[in-house]
Amino acid sequence: MFTKQFTKYSRGFVHTLQCGFVTAHPEVKYCIVDFDPEHYNDRLFDSLAIQLPLALEQSCIKRKAEYLAVRYAAKGILSMAGCKHIPGTAMDRSPVWPVGWCGSLSHSNNSAIALIASEAIGVMPGVDLEFLRKMKY
Repeated sequence: MFTKQFTKYSRGFVHTLQCGFVTAHPEVKYCIVDFDPEHYNDRLFDSLAIQLPLALEQSCIKRKAEYLAVRYAAKGILSMAGCKHIPGTAMDRSPVWPVGWCGSLSHSNNSAIALIASEAIGVMPGVDLEFLRKMKY
């Protein structure tokens, strides 16, 4: 399903970052992060250069950690594709993709994934991350 191009390991909030492409559609790129909410704090938004939306300021740590992790995944894969912007957030909480890009975001059980594609290729990727059992990728 995915062709991994690289994996980065670290300590702290995001401990695994894996990027690559969808095997059947190499023009669709992905980034998966595994994160630890125990290492979350609000300062991470500044250190990762991701804006904390006003609507999330009073949210629980779990919600803010999920938001940060999935936006970090999107930022990583968009950056690899040459885009220096990250998805914003619409009033309905859906992602607002940078001009020329489309994609999908999902998170579950301390993992988050971002799929992206250039609008020029004419596809709209979608993803839903759910954990039914412990899996390794």
